[in-house]
Amino acid sequence: MIPYCSICWDDNKVRLLDQRLLPQQEIYLETTDYHDVIEAIRTLAIRGAPAIGVAAAMGVALGVMKSQAATIAELRAAGTPSREAVAQLMLRCGLARRVAYAAWHRGV
Repeated sequence: MIPYCSICWDDNKVRLLDQRLLPQQEIYLETTDYHDVIEAIRTLAIRGAPAIGVAAAMGVALGVMKSQAATIAELRAAGTPSREAVAQLMLRCGLARRVAYAAWHRGV
């Protein structure tokens, strides 16, 4: 486990410092579900454009890791809203696509 980070990938989980509680408390949110990452961004638990971008890329990686698709084409063809959303995001955002793809194929 990494002792301090505002956002990090740790043991196939996204670990976020809940910035809503600073400076009184240092509480971390840990998740393996991309829906939780979306909620953390929506509720401002993670703030700042760079951190939000990293969180979004890690959320994409979580979504792809849970998918049964072997390729992006299969991911898009699956037709479920969450898989389609992940596929569209991967196709539109080069950095997120590269991060998610690398994490998925390395089994991170």
